[in-house]
Amino acid sequence: MNIITLINTLVSGLLNAEEEFLEHLDSFTTFEKTVSSLSNQMAADFIGLALTNADQLIRDSGMRKGGYTVQRRRQRTLPLWEILLLHIPCIKTRQEKAGASWMN
Repeated sequence: MNIITLINTLVSGLLNAEEEFLEHLDSFTTFEKTVSSLSNQMAADFIGLALTNADQLIRDSGMRKGGYTVQRRRQRTLPLWEILLLHIPCIKTRQEKAGASWMN
């Protein structure tokens, strides 16, 4: 997934919501909730994308490769705002001379 895909999904959803609203002008509350939900989901997906990219940079970094080994990866779910969940990758590393630590 990339930013273009996220934007296309958001715009498509907004246009569909607008079309539905214009066909049923008495459904403003539904329209408002749909627009809010689409916007929040796009923001959560974008944050998840950025964190996934950061995770990849950490795994590929020379500093990490020089002194840390990736022991395991897992998916974490974080509550974002009050109703959205954000799924992000996490890696556990172990420094050769110290203990384990979680990144992300």
